Amino acid sequence: MKFLIGVDMNLEAYFGSILVVFIIFALTYFIGRYFKNYAIVDSIWAYTIFIQTLSYILFAHKKSTLNLFYLAMLGAWAIRLGTFLMIRIVRKHPVVDSRYVHLEKAYGDNANLRFALFFVIQAVVVLLMSFPFIYFSNHERDLEIVDYVLLSFFSIFLLMESLADQQMSAFKAKSENQNKVCDLGLWYYSRHPNYFFESMIWWVFFAAFALEGMWWSIYLPLMMLCLLLKVSGVPLSEEQAILKRGKIYADYQRRTSYFIPWFKSKK
Repeated sequence: MKFLIGVDMNLEAYFGSILVVFIIFALTYFIGRYFKNYAIVDSIWAYTIFIQTLSYILFAHKKSTLNLFYLAMLGAWAIRLGTFLMIRIVRKHPVVDSRYVHLEKAYGDNANLRFALFFVIQAVVVLLMSFPFIYFSNHERDLEIVDYVLLSFFSIFLLMESLADQQMSAFKAKSENQNKVCDLGLWYYSRHPNYFFESMIWWVFFAAFALEGMWWSIYLPLMMLCLLLKVSGVPLSEEQAILKRGKIYADYQRRTSYFIPWFKSKK
């Protein structure tokens, strides 16, 4: 495959890792169908980006210090996010995330078939998200200062995202906050601080790839931004918040930054 993409990729290992992805999503679909809770895919999605990259590295024996360094970062991201989402899904079960309730109603009588297609699309997204990591794993060099600088930024963004999730979970856990808007901590400065720091993590990964000449991988952070801002992140969160909290959330929208943490508006 070197002739096509400029690095010596192991085709058998790559297609083996693709098979792993589709097996995981097939199992996830049937588990979701059995428990009538397809929201499980949110958690598995994060895990599988890491699992596919790890599968390729193991199948192709590409265990250099460089790729293991960034594989560990990817693993930290996947385990943190995947586990957080899985715990939330399990605790709420049998109550299903409102996004999936909405999808099931929209899908109507063909819900199971259309959810199967939805899972296939999710698997394809995983393949797109993990490919730069797999491509990157074929590069070898010693670690440099810039790698540790990127690790520092990654750690900060991961901790900030975790803090935002913890603050929201703690707020929702109090019964007196049921009909209130979380306007504390990081949520005072942004309506979606967790999504903002999530997006920043992917810019760190892009910076690492760009150091190896992989400028084409800019689609990775841009794709994540699109998913967060236009598809399943912010739009659905805002829609549900308006439905549940009405004018209270509308006032919060008016005063608080949409995405990037910033000071309150005086309007």
